[in-house]
Amino acid sequence: MATNAIDHEELIESTDNEAAQLEAEYRKRSRSAQSPIVRLLMPLASLRLTVALFAMSIVLIFAGTLAQVDQDIWDVMNQYFRTFFAWIPLQVFFPDAFFSSGAPDIPGGFWFPGGFLIGGAMAINLLAAHSLRFKVQARGTRLIAGLVVIAVGCVLTWIVIAGGSGKDTIEGAAPFAWSTLWTAMKWSLVALWLVGGYTLVQLDRARTVERWSIGVTLLLLSGLLIWIFRQGDAAALGDSSMRILWQLIKGGLAGLVLLGGCWLVFRKRAGIVLLHAGIALVMGNELVVYGLHNEGEMRIRAGGTFERWN
Repeated sequence: MATNAIDHEELIESTDNEAAQLEAEYRKRSRSAQSPIVRLLMPLASLRLTVALFAMSIVLIFAGTLAQVDQDIWDVMNQYFRTFFAWIPLQVFFPDAFFSSGAPDIPGGFWFPGGFLIGGAMAINLLAAHSLRFKVQARGTRLIAGLVVIAVGCVLTWIVIAGGSGKDTIEGAAPFAWSTLWTAMKWSLVALWLVGGYTLVQLDRARTVERWSIGVTLLLLSGLLIWIFRQGDAAALGDSSMRILWQLIKGGLAGLVLLGGCWLVFRKRAGIVLLHAGIALVMGNELVVYGLHNEGEMRIRAGGTFERWN
């Protein structure tokens, strides 16, 4: 019996080793069979490269933000973001606000990838990743329906953007009073709390992380709702904040339409595709602004007014 058990274990181990060798050989053959274009795109589509680019962009934004303490915003834009390589003085990391007796003099600096270089590399990374990993997962009627929904979402997004600027949309951005929007917002939070509570009750007890996450969120939301209803009208947002909230609601609704269309076309990868599209839109907008913007200065005395003229 013991000998048979040992032989059986050795047979299983041998079978596992053979399966692993076959899988490794299959992967090797797959890599060798790939076209030169695919082999070129694979390192460019690396997730590690994506993380590294995001980390560098955070460092660049942090340095550029600190540099605005002593420099004009447009000088910072040209020195840090609208360039391929940025010279970052070490002094920017030691602003006077951090020290009660004044910041020490820190000489020197270092070169760092600028906004154009990081943005361009990120665009290449996103395009390579989508060309290799993100495939259309719909056919026939589902594909057509998804493309139609995405087109509708794009139109809604353009309407939100076009309706969010201009003299005539500042005061009359919503077709109803701000108090009505605030009331709807409060009761939407209540509905969200009820949905979260129901989800927490129905969720499997084995899913500890999800239950804790929902529980903490509900606790924070409960505190917010208690404060809002106890404060009454005093907790209401001002007109400027309500305009921003209304714009966010419209943008969120357009985003949901886009997400629905992406889900029809890309299924589980819909959220990632939409997020990447948003990043691409932001980078494209920066290029458009850089190429077409017209900067100028306007001085208005305190208490004065400005009227638009043709």
